[in-house]
Amino acid sequence: MEKIEKCSLSSNNSHHNEMQEAMISIPSLLCGSTLVIVAFILSKTCKVMMKKTSSVQAPSANILTEKPLPTKDLSITEWEIPTECSVQDLEYLQSGRYGPTCMAQVVQADLSVPVIVKALRDQTSETEVGEFLEWIKFHIQICRHENLMKMLYCQTEHAPMFLVLEASVPGNLLHFLWEFRKKDIDYQDYPMNFTEKTVYSVARQVASGLEYLTNVQKLIHGDVAARNVVIGDNWRARICGLSTAFDIKRNGSLPSPGTSIIPWKWLAPERMMRLSVTEKSDVWSFGILLYEMMTLGSPPYPDLQPTEVLSNLLGGYRMKRPEHCGGALYDIMKHCWMWDPLDRPSYSGLIKQMDSYVYCAGTNRLSSKKPLDLHEYSLIADVICCTPRQNITDNGVRL
Repeated sequence: MEKIEKCSLSSNNSHHNEMQEAMISIPSLLCGSTLVIVAFILSKTCKVMMKKTSSVQAPSANILTEKPLPTKDLSITEWEIPTECSVQDLEYLQSGRYGPTCMAQVVQADLSVPVIVKALRDQTSETEVGEFLEWIKFHIQICRHENLMKMLYCQTEHAPMFLVLEASVPGNLLHFLWEFRKKDIDYQDYPMNFTEKTVYSVARQVASGLEYLTNVQKLIHGDVAARNVVIGDNWRARICGLSTAFDIKRNGSLPSPGTSIIPWKWLAPERMMRLSVTEKSDVWSFGILLYEMMTLGSPPYPDLQPTEVLSNLLGGYRMKRPEHCGGALYDIMKHCWMWDPLDRPSYSGLIKQMDSYVYCAGTNRLSSKKPLDLHEYSLIADVICCTPRQNITDNGVRL
């Protein structure tokens, strides 16, 4: 019995000891695992907090990069007007797409040069300022041909911002043509005769400039007309009015018809119908330019309203041969007005044709029996005619 009791006591004691060990080890395990879990959670939390901290710091660096301090554009800096030059005697011409366009003089020491100034209007947005800078860069890149109006200077590093283009005397071709329609014209002011042979000379230069735009710059002008040609000494002709070409370069396409301000009567039929446009669309307009020169600035399709032009062209209508226009030059016009753009000549082809036909061009001074009425011209051509020059001080613009 004692042995049995001892055995039972010893077994009870061992069982009791095991229970005590278990009671001690289980909390220890629980405590250890809890510490591991807490450590794991803390490590994760630290990592998350570190990420959050880094993500909070990053935008402050981004803010600095999004709004950098103004820096000079090296492609423009070399064109900045020299400090020793001043722009004087400004005369307002018209309102341009970014602000006033003016005649002026760039004066340096005792030398004064006539120029055209295109200024950026006051109170413009950052977007407009950026576009104006692109407009300046466009002139720097594109106007590298003798028959395109060249840029001389610009001012971009402080207000007012503007670009300076070379000017010509007598200047705008359309206004020059109108002067020759006056009965009381003083030919001492215009010693050069404007003849059919002169038309060939001017037209050849315009075709050369357009060929450069097409073949070298891969652009179309988009607004070929007498109003966008300037004349200088010895009938030197240069193309201006590059706003549409600028839009094409920036956007990759022509402006939508709703935003275009190009008069209807100068457009090729495919542009009227909003079809594909190529350089051959400018060739059609080049034919209209020839008509303008031979008629001393008459509006195209003088017997038609702008809304009637397309329907008549669809029926095969073409303008009649102008008075004093030779058959060869009229053939060139009709060639430009072929309905299918592929049937129209290239600029190089036009140059060859004019070189071949110029020998038979008339040399008598061109004239027009019909006086010019600017109001009537505006209605027929659907063009707002330029008003006489006004002094720049009347328009509140200062440079």
